[in-house]
Amino acid sequence: MANALVIRNRGELEHALMDLVPKLQDVLPRQYRGEWLVRSTVFACMRNPKILECAPISIMESTFVAAQLGLDPSGTGGQGYLIPYRVKDVLTCTFQPGYRGLVDLAYRSGKVAIVEARVVHEKDEFDYEYGLSPALKHVPTKDEDPGIAIGVYAVATLLDGKKTFVYMTAREVAVIKARSRGASSSKSPWQAREPEVVEQMWAKTAVRRLYKLLPSSREMNLALEVENAAEAGEPLQVREVRDILEPEAPPTTKTERLKADLSDAPADDLPDSGRNHGDGIFG
Repeated sequence: MANALVIRNRGELEHALMDLVPKLQDVLPRQYRGEWLVRSTVFACMRNPKILECAPISIMESTFVAAQLGLDPSGTGGQGYLIPYRVKDVLTCTFQPGYRGLVDLAYRSGKVAIVEARVVHEKDEFDYEYGLSPALKHVPTKDEDPGIAIGVYAVATLLDGKKTFVYMTAREVAVIKARSRGASSSKSPWQAREPEVVEQMWAKTAVRRLYKLLPSSREMNLALEVENAAEAGEPLQVREVRDILEPEAPPTTKTERLKADLSDAPADDLPDSGRNHGDGIFG
């Protein structure tokens, strides 16, 4: 692939991503194929054509991050989403895990038996308590109109039977949403027309906070790193992708070529700058 990669349509994207398949396969869980991830990324672009307007390298990097996490970036199953937003005036694609993705990663750690999150509505019967005897009780209303969402909680049961939970108010969720640079996009799950999709974002927010209380894994830590980087407007840069798309340019001037030759030469072949000639610093 050339350094100045241009992607104008889904066909060109698929072609570019296919060159990345060997590296995707290196990091994907064994049950997945690199070609599957390519198709998922292309399908995400069908659902949100704005992705194709993003910097090509950011699409490739987002796909690679999805591969590292072993999550589907198409958005159809709630495992993850490709979301375009501007970073320093450049439309940039970023991969963000969804609620389903964070739950799956917790299960894959092999240290968690149950993880779930639920949104609390104003007509529900709900109470919780922290401290030495933590407790949580939630009885959803049977009313067809449960009222507005007032909070969300996430609970986990570890393999040893221990339980833990976190509760977040609607205001706390709103603060997290406001920090998300992609939340204002019309294609963001935060802006979905389906209430259940928006509630999944509430649930994801609670599970993300619950992660801090759970035994971690490499994938869980990476998921949090991805989330934090996206919020900061600094999407992760993937060396494996940049090595393909941005290879180091060969030296073009005589001075640059000489420097390259010297840096590659063994130490014994370098010119002696005074050593053993009687005029060195130490005599």
